[in-house]
Amino acid sequence: MSKSSDAQRHFRCYGKRHSLSVALLCACGILPSAAVLGQPYMRYDGSRTTDLSGALSSWTDAAEFTSDWGLGAMKAQHAYARGLSGAGVRLGAVDSGFLASHQEFATRGVRALQVKGRYRDVGSQLDGGGMSWRAGEAFDVPGVHQPQADLARHVGKNDNHGNHVSGTIAAARNGVGMMGVAFGSRYAIANSNGTDASRYGSNMDYNYFHAAYDAVAASGARAINSSWGSPADVDDYGSVQSFTEAYARLEGAGKKTWLDAAADVAQAHGVLHVWANGNAGAANPSVRAGLPYFRPEVESKWIAVTTVDEQGGTHFNRCGVGKYWCLAAPGMRINSASLQGNDKYEIESGTSMSAPHVTGALGLLMERYPYLDTEAVRTILLSTASHRGDSSAGLPDATFGWGVPDLERALEGPAQLLGRFVADVPAGVSDAWRNGVSDMALKQRRVEEAAELAAWPAERERLQAAVKPVPPLVAPTAELVAGMAAGRKLLAAATESLVHETFSYTRYMDAITALFADPAGRALAALYGAAHPRWETRYGPAGAGEAFVAGRTDAALASAAMNVKRDVALAYNAGVPAMVEARDARIEALRAKTAADYEVRFIKRGAGMLALQGDSGYTGPTIVDGGELRIIGSIVSPTTVHAGGTLVVNGRSGDVAVSGGRASLDGQSAAVVVAGGGLLEGDGTLARLHAGAGGIVAPGHSIGTLHVSGDAVFTPGSVYAVELAQDASDRIEAGGQASLSGGTLALGLASGARGTGLASLLGRRYAVLLAHAGVRGRFDGVQAPSVFVDGRLGYEANRVTLALARNRTSFASLAETGNQRRLAAAIETAGTPGVYERVLDARARVDAVAAYRALSGDIYPALASAAIEESRLLRDAMAGRMDPARLRSLRAGQQAAGGWGQWLGAHTYVRGDGEADGYGSRTDGFLLGADGDLHGTRVGVVAGYGRGSVHAANRPASAKVEAYDFGIYAGRQVGPWGWRAGATYGARHADVRRAVRFADLADASAADVRGTVMQIFAQAGWRAVDTERTLLEPYAGLAWVHACERGFVESGGASALRGRRASHLAAFATVGLRGEVRLAFDARRQLSVRGGLSWRHALGDTAPRTTLAFASTPTRSRFTVRSPTLARDAAVVDLKATLSIGANASAGLAYSALLAGSTHSQAVHAEVAWRF
Repeated sequence: MSKSSDAQRHFRCYGKRHSLSVALLCACGILPSAAVLGQPYMRYDGSRTTDLSGALSSWTDAAEFTSDWGLGAMKAQHAYARGLSGAGVRLGAVDSGFLASHQEFATRGVRALQVKGRYRDVGSQLDGGGMSWRAGEAFDVPGVHQPQADLARHVGKNDNHGNHVSGTIAAARNGVGMMGVAFGSRYAIANSNGTDASRYGSNMDYNYFHAAYDAVAASGARAINSSWGSPADVDDYGSVQSFTEAYARLEGAGKKTWLDAAADVAQAHGVLHVWANGNAGAANPSVRAGLPYFRPEVESKWIAVTTVDEQGGTHFNRCGVGKYWCLAAPGMRINSASLQGNDKYEIESGTSMSAPHVTGALGLLMERYPYLDTEAVRTILLSTASHRGDSSAGLPDATFGWGVPDLERALEGPAQLLGRFVADVPAGVSDAWRNGVSDMALKQRRVEEAAELAAWPAERERLQAAVKPVPPLVAPTAELVAGMAAGRKLLAAATESLVHETFSYTRYMDAITALFADPAGRALAALYGAAHPRWETRYGPAGAGEAFVAGRTDAALASAAMNVKRDVALAYNAGVPAMVEARDARIEALRAKTAADYEVRFIKRGAGMLALQGDSGYTGPTIVDGGELRIIGSIVSPTTVHAGGTLVVNGRSGDVAVSGGRASLDGQSAAVVVAGGGLLEGDGTLARLHAGAGGIVAPGHSIGTLHVSGDAVFTPGSVYAVELAQDASDRIEAGGQASLSGGTLALGLASGARGTGLASLLGRRYAVLLAHAGVRGRFDGVQAPSVFVDGRLGYEANRVTLALARNRTSFASLAETGNQRRLAAAIETAGTPGVYERVLDARARVDAVAAYRALSGDIYPALASAAIEESRLLRDAMAGRMDPARLRSLRAGQQAAGGWGQWLGAHTYVRGDGEADGYGSRTDGFLLGADGDLHGTRVGVVAGYGRGSVHAANRPASAKVEAYDFGIYAGRQVGPWGWRAGATYGARHADVRRAVRFADLADASAADVRGTVMQIFAQAGWRAVDTERTLLEPYAGLAWVHACERGFVESGGASALRGRRASHLAAFATVGLRGEVRLAFDARRQLSVRGGLSWRHALGDTAPRTTLAFASTPTRSRFTVRSPTLARDAAVVDLKATLSIGANASAGLAYSALLAGSTHSQAVHAEVAWRF
């Protein structure tokens, strides 16, 4: 793009503007309540109020709200008071079904999803229900609660777990019981096909859980809650090593697992998984919740959740290795829906109760931020959580992770960025985030992962060396083998005493005491404990002990019991390579990270507006790709503005690079670079300024000063755009040096100066650049503010000055037509107030021509031209009543007196020439006439009324025209010769309207123009062929048309015109050939088809003229305008069909066209005639 076009783009397209007030901006949020004018807050009962405090208390005082203390702990009342409920957001779960008839779900439209498919591998549920399957067997499981198992159909029995979880997420707000966190969300659930006792190890099937998770994701759910099931008893998450061992055990199964299915669905659908950490009280989460530790590619789609109680403590699996994707949520003594009845509730505890609180919170935030993707909403929920634990504020804690969700704070945008964050705010949406945004957690993570990389070689060596000694194989004694029968019963009794539904402490103590008192029982307890660590301290499934010993002989059990330590050591040693391999894979992923992986990136897209009101310390780049990003608080991030994007700084910003976009800097900014089509405006303070090729610097909003603390640099191709007013100009004030190695200084008028324009600024001198450390170099030149005015620069030690002067370009020299030249000369000579100044301001020839076209007034001679051209329609109508056939019938005494009526319509376009722009006209009307025989001559009279319009081409000028015409005509046939003649007189009234718009002028001018049109015509023809059915006649004719317009004065503003009386005379000569063919159907009906072709030649001057002047300077601004020339030569084609109706009436339809290089006219008419 050229320098000139760059500056023109600024002044014509961008313009300057005043910044929005902060108060206005703060009212631009997109929370649902903002749509209800004057009533922004919602009460519990659904009514609205302006009182936020009252709205909040209406929720916190409601029994339905307080029934789940977790709502208040997460400050959910702040979301509800702002109208949020999860409405329009789809959430889901995979769990043990739900009771569809429960009063919390019956009206909620919960979708129970069917899980269909075939098992991939052999497996079992391991929850005491006896559910097992083989590869290839079919499954088809409903989403609703299954009270009984149907093992033949592979449908497992469910417990209340899924029902309870579903209530916490999505129970209705209906005034009874409790309410879900996202009570307005759309909720769907797929069945886990078991109970909370189901083991989620390698026993679970990939295909089943892929179908389950895929069904939920395909329903549109953006987040899926997974609290179901329990880990394998052997799993231990107490250390990184044991956590790794559990993961390696799952991965070492040699097949795709159910957890692979969950991860695959997350990757395919972009859905977010929310996982319960587990309840064992370990230092780390379960493998499923901690999976991103080994698979970093799924971290952005994972949230792990531990539990806090009402006192803020926890007794469950802590966040540990998953702290960067972990939250702590209410999970102790949580009230929710029960299977005991449609109106029953029960209290449960555990991370299973915590996870659905997080899933529901996500639903509220997804409604709050409909323009953000799931990953961005996840970032907001994590980063705004209320900090807990021993870590520094803002850093995830090993116990509580990010902390407890804080929905009050989460409504105000992210508090940290965790990587790439995209805010795609659509057109028509404005939002404001009050939180300051940092990246401290990501920086801390870099430190921690660097330390992990450094420590791994030594840890790897230690892990490989720490193999356990393997005891020798020992044969069991005969006594032990013999005691196995009793030991089996004792083990079965002990495990059965730990079934939750039938638990009795006395029974439990008796069974445990008896088990450990018996030698065989102790041995079996040790064997069972190796597979199920700490089994005696927690509930277990029914039949667990019997299932454990089933299928093994007493001798085999005794041998296994005697060698249990040996088998444990062998299993551990065999698993060491798998643990090392798993950790190696993690280390390789960490090692592959670059500095960019630890750098946040904030990207603003979409045509909407987003305001950052907090003080943000993140150091990664900010990119504005679309719409507006407004900084009201502060950021230190370097910001790049691309084409289509706008950055507005009212507070403080870091470095800014404007490349194709726009930056309005009214606060404080660091170094600013503008180039590549970018625009910088505002009256703030910059540390440094560098304007590169294609960059535009335009201080202020209209007139303003841009302050630069350091140096200001302009390089070749840059543009310094300065607006001028009578007493001030834009300027740059630099505390350092102004370095000018090129660039263009482009001048324009400030909005307040456009009334008087450049004329009032000629001769004034402005200081447009001040530099306290001196001015070095020069601009390449000045882009003049007008084609008629030049700018002249002056260079002094510490400033650059500008003066304006009139150049030698005359107004008329830029005109395109003769009319424009005469108009332009008149404006320049007379100095017409309000017009001269605006023409003088024309930035380019196209602007001057647009002004001339709007001002010229050539609609007035076009009125006369249109009247002259349309006069042929009346001539042709009268001549048609004297065609050869009628004159022949008259001579034969066959024609009596008669009357006729005709409706006609016509459209004409006259192309512009070098003197005038073109015009178009339209007319329609009717004629009534009567004629008869007077001594062998046909004599008639006619009267008519018409209305139409004339519109100028390329400009908004038009006239509505009414016409009244009267005429006489006569024709006679003498032998083969026929003659015809006629005369008409008509009055015209035109309502002329001109919209004069150029520069900042917007005048509406109007005038009533009255005039007359008179014409005389004569024709002579010779019948070359005259038979019963055919007639052919060559003919010639002359016509004289005189059009006259009275003087007029327009109403309007500075552009109003006045016109003198004008008179126009035109003459036309015509030669042609007409013919007729008659077809008789019977004695009373006859069809006559007539056609003609003629050549019309215009005599003399066919371009009417009008002398005009501006009403404000009538004597000094006279100029003459004329219409475009009517065609000197034109072809005329006529075609008419007439049908006789009885002996005394006929009806006809006709078409005619005038065709020439500059003039095109078409007309149609319908006619009826009758004889008296």
